[in-house]
Amino acid sequence: MTTWKQLMIRYGFDVVEQEKDVFSWRKERKENIRFACAALNRLGVEYSWKGESMTIHQAPVPEKSWAETLGVPGRGRTEMVGGNPTLKEMDTYISGLVVQMNRLGLKTVYSCDGHGRGPAHLDFIDRETVEQAAQLLEVVFAGGVRITRSGIKINAGLSELADCAEAMSEMDSRESTDKILQFIEEKERNRFEEKLEELLMIPGVSRNEGRVRSFVKEEIAPHVDDMVIDDYGNLLARKVCGHGRGRSYC
Repeated sequence: MTTWKQLMIRYGFDVVEQEKDVFSWRKERKENIRFACAALNRLGVEYSWKGESMTIHQAPVPEKSWAETLGVPGRGRTEMVGGNPTLKEMDTYISGLVVQMNRLGLKTVYSCDGHGRGPAHLDFIDRETVEQAAQLLEVVFAGGVRITRSGIKINAGLSELADCAEAMSEMDSRESTDKILQFIEEKERNRFEEKLEELLMIPGVSRNEGRVRSFVKEEIAPHVDDMVIDDYGNLLARKVCGHGRGRSYC
């Protein structure tokens, strides 16, 4: 399960976790603090303040709910991120990456997360910064980074942009890019193990596998074009490739 710390960092909030679910907001802008509180309020999350520290009193919400709540109408409309922008001035899924880039000294002037329809886009203050950023991002998005005239285009899913922000939050400007690669690999391995354990815990004796089938169906739904259940209870998923006239069920 994604922690509150991950939800904050992945979506651009500059917080320090002092202990579990207790966060210092000392370095964050007031506008962004108000933005976070408004999102927590909309989700009905209980929290309290003591000085500059916030304690969240309940389990983390699903990441999808958090991202949708942060995606308020009009967010990221200008997409210019020069200077010291608020999170509401940036697209939801790239805001964390923008914050981390600037923290590492790779100053940005424009961003777009692609809105799930095209590549994400980051522009930087000069060509040297573009090349440095491209070298760093190529470690994560192997083969998915392309340098443009003024910046970088990234062929990646929206959640992958947030993954990158989380990984970069563990770095400082003196560390090599090897650490971000190691972090991503470890994170993916942990996610696989957690998902496998979750699947193995579902009761599913022979001829009574409905709960297992429902779990698998929900997990693969975003990645396939359609699904059917045959007469034997097997779940068959179809992903169209190319012209769609070849073998496609698996």
